[in-house]
Amino acid sequence: MISPAQLEIYLRRFEVRLSEYCGARLKWATPFAAIILVLMALWIKSILEMNTHLQPFGMFPFVRQSRFVMPLLFACAGISIFFKGTARGWYSALVTMLSWGLNCYIFFLGKVPIDVFVLITLLLPLNSIFTYYIGTARRKQQTRATWVLVLLGYFTFSWLYISGRLYALEEFSMLLLFWKFKLQYMVLVAIQLAYAYSPRPVDPFLAYNPATATHGVLWPVVTVLARKNRPAIAQFWWKGFWGVVLGYLIIYLKVQLDKAGLDRSGNILVKSTVKYVLLILSDVGAFNVITGVARLFGYRVRDATSFSWLARTPAEYWRRGSVYHYEFINRYLFLRLWRLIRSRFIVTFVCFFFFYIMKNGVFDVGIMILNWAGSDIHGGIYRNPDLRYSVILFFLHFLLLYITQRYWFFQWSNNRSIWTPWASVITTYVLQISTIILAIILSTNWHSWLMQLQHLFG
Repeated sequence: MISPAQLEIYLRRFEVRLSEYCGARLKWATPFAAIILVLMALWIKSILEMNTHLQPFGMFPFVRQSRFVMPLLFACAGISIFFKGTARGWYSALVTMLSWGLNCYIFFLGKVPIDVFVLITLLLPLNSIFTYYIGTARRKQQTRATWVLVLLGYFTFSWLYISGRLYALEEFSMLLLFWKFKLQYMVLVAIQLAYAYSPRPVDPFLAYNPATATHGVLWPVVTVLARKNRPAIAQFWWKGFWGVVLGYLIIYLKVQLDKAGLDRSGNILVKSTVKYVLLILSDVGAFNVITGVARLFGYRVRDATSFSWLARTPAEYWRRGSVYHYEFINRYLFLRLWRLIRSRFIVTFVCFFFFYIMKNGVFDVGIMILNWAGSDIHGGIYRNPDLRYSVILFFLHFLLLYITQRYWFFQWSNNRSIWTPWASVITTYVLQISTIILAIILSTNWHSWLMQLQHLFG
């Protein structure tokens, strides 16, 4: 019997050895392997278009939004391994711009006013150009904070103008779609702030990562583009290939489980369990595809989900479930808040609120805001979320995270047997599922319990 930690080590070793083997012996086969990825992307695209009412758990909206551009990315990735030096960076930049242009053409052209379309189309190119300029200046030990602030002001103005125009025209579907894409640009601006004030050199080609053209993805400052190390480039490529294959297989499994309709079962235990499993499958599958795309173009990136399905505590699940979101919150919010507010509860609550919104709740919060303002958003993929259930689930998740972060039986137990970590993993699943069950019960019986409290204290 092996422990969860040993299982993680074995899986990572297998991944490394497989990518090293393919990188050393199958470099010539990358165009043919890219064809396989294109076919898989078209296969998933056809499945998504035949099943338009799949539940958008976790990162699944990314899979739906990126279905048009992924075949292009994989086709271009087939020859990316043959570029050398700085040419790799400029090739990635070209692919990124083409992918973003295709996304804007498909999703926004003819569906929004021309001024809004132009602003949206220019967001990523301008961001990438300024990021390259700031990164280059940083390498020369020249701070360009003024340009960063100017760019931050430009993106704030663009976001407010586009949101206001689409809301005034009652183009709520386009507004929500824009909100789903805009997060990456604000995040990249934050990365540019890190460029201006970071004591270490940064890679100016960071913003040209083709994965940024598909959805809002947070790449840490330590991400770099390999340009000279040929064995590493080949290894990254095949590691990305197997990551994309695994990601699409997990997404297919999620689709089949979703089509079974078990998350709408009358049995609350089955319903809650399937909801939690669908969330894990959506996140793990989508993030495998995202990191795989980056590696296909030679970017050294960390795994976005660090075996979240083997988390030993609920708090560890949130840390592992989205490594980039966690690092972003920890670097730009937690440390700065902790210097001002020495209250663990308040700082944790604020950080978890932003983490929860970034990871799970952006779409739901957007719909809630529009419905609260008098709009009626429903139909298609724009489900009308239950505000009461979402709020209750958020508070229950926070309380579970905060309590288990400080008090966890298995961390204090003297029993060091092989079964202890597995018991901790199972307990994490039970607690997470129980949280969903409790949220469903509380949201369903809210009115009757509120009336009883009014009668009791009335």
